[in-house]
Amino acid sequence: MSKGYRREGPNGAIVVDCPYCGSRAKRVGGDVIYPHRRDLAKKHFYLCENGHDRAYVGCHPRTIIPLGRLADAKLRADKSAAHAAFDPIWREHKFMKRTDAYKWLSEQLNIDREHCHIGMFDRVTCRRVVETANNYLEDMGVDLPEAFD
Repeated sequence: MSKGYRREGPNGAIVVDCPYCGSRAKRVGGDVIYPHRRDLAKKHFYLCENGHDRAYVGCHPRTIIPLGRLADAKLRADKSAAHAAFDPIWREHKFMKRTDAYKWLSEQLNIDREHCHIGMFDRVTCRRVVETANNYLEDMGVDLPEAFD
C-alpha cells in the first residue's frame, strides 16, 4: 500500500493515478464531485480523467494532498463501513486513544503502522477492518447495531 500519490518534477507536483485503469487523476473542485453541495465547492478532489466509475478522493483540509487512494462507489461504501465499525473504538467508547487504536489495528491486520490508514485500504481490507473492530467491540460488551452484524 502506498500513500495514494507521488511527487514528480522539480517542483514536486502531486501526481495521483487511478488504481482501476492507471490513468492520471485530475484535481477538481468540489463543485464537480458534488454539484448540489455549495459548502464543498472550494474543496479539492482528485478525479480519474477517464471517468472510471466516478473514482475520486478528497484532500486533506486546506491542502491538495489526497486523503487516500481514488475510490469508486463500492470502495467508498466499504471505507465508510470500516470507519463506522472502527472509529467507535477510540471515539465514542474511548477504549484506546486514536493512535493506539490504529497501532492495534495494524497489528491485527498484520500491516505496517505507517500504511494503516482506511483511506488507503482496498475492499477486502475494509471488510477485515469491520470484522476485526466488531469482534473487539463485542468482546468489550458493546451491543452492535444490526447493520454491523
